Amino acid sequence: MLLGFKSACKQIVPKVNPTLIADIIERQQENPEPIYMLEVFTKAGVDSEKIRNLILEKVGVTPELYDNGTHYVTNQKLTLEMLKEISDYDDVVAVEGDYTEAITGLGPSHSWDEVRARIGDKDSYKYQY
Repeated sequence: MLLGFKSACKQIVPKVNPTLIADIIERQQENPEPIYMLEVFTKAGVDSEKIRNLILEKVGVTPELYDNGTHYVTNQKLTLEMLKEISDYDDVVAVEGDYTEAITGLGPSHSWDEVRARIGDKDSYKYQY
């Protein structure tokens, strides 16, 4: 991936994996609302009902919860605007996702260890799962 693209992603949507953004941009050329399994990771101790309702309000789908309420998973149509809104929320730590082509109930495919490695977080004690 181009360094400039990654830098722009980090400035605009710092919590979203740049690979997910690149994938959405490419797929939106064929389909304006491709379907993804979206995974949102939050700080520990956050009101999980509040986050669940936020995700429902922003994307129209109720997420499944994992890792003691710090890992939310949905299958949904996804846009860059949705990613921006989710990324802007203070309690969100990271956003990952995978193209699924259809709405299915696969469960999570990303882990806290993977997220910490991507964002360079060495303070794993911050996140309880």
